[in-house]
Amino acid sequence: HCPHATPPELVEQILQQRRQRATYWQIATHLNVGHSTIARIVRRAGLHRLAELEPKPPVVRYQYPQPGGMLHLDIKKLGRFQQAGHRVTGDRTQTSRGAGWEYVHVAIDDHSRV
Repeated sequence: HCPHATPPELVEQILQQRRQRATYWQIATHLNVGHSTIARIVRRAGLHRLAELEPKPPVVRYQYPQPGGMLHLDIKKLGRFQQAGHRVTGDRTQTSRGAGWEYVHVAIDDHSRV
């Protein structure tokens, strides 16, 4: 226990006022506590950003009512090669045979997410 520590009652008062969206200056004026002390306590509690005081919005989930009624399609173009190219090896004399593109197709049913 540190004799110079902020009393737990004062810490709770600071956090309570911060939860009511009071600014550091307002808390410091009301409780007669230094701004840096308030900043340290509020940051340690994770309340230093006003956005942290707002309730998180609910996640909007949607699901199509019929299976197969809506599909999410994604196509990814991937480079095809058998060996590393000149950028890696530094050798421009070797050419890669069979180089080109491969495509990955993904379809996800919005009803079942499969």
